[in-house]
Amino acid sequence: MRDIEMVLKKFEGLLMQLPNVTGVGIGEKQGNEVIKVFVKRKVPEAGLRPGDVVPKISNGFTTDVEVEIAVGKDQGSKVVTNMAHFEIFKNKGGQYRWRLRAANNKIIADSAESYVRKSACMHGIRLLKSCSLKAKVTDKTVK
Repeated sequence: MRDIEMVLKKFEGLLMQLPNVTGVGIGEKQGNEVIKVFVKRKVPEAGLRPGDVVPKISNGFTTDVEVEIAVGKDQGSKVVTNMAHFEIFKNKGGQYRWRLRAANNKIIADSAESYVRKSACMHGIRLLKSCSLKAKVTDKTVK
């Protein structure tokens, strides 16, 4: 288990008890791994009690507060949120890869190739994030 995963596991319960927090995960910000803290809405620190503020750093890792994104409604008209996150890791050969995990931590996509440089891996993630919302679906099962 990676260091950041151990820190997340250690602090997840505490972070989830904070008001407005809806989820936590591991992400990336400016090329560094961060602990993502998802909230319903951002509230200025001045509007929170000192014990309700998400810590800026947790065991050496920076936290990044992000507003959850509503992506639709399920059959019960409950808002479904997107708390998926990308992970960057090294394979057995020492090269970089990424995988996309859903809110339930299941892998839903991966890089399918490895990268020699971490910056190239990050570029692949940025490409996916920028073009996937506009991507067309081609159904090859229909003749």
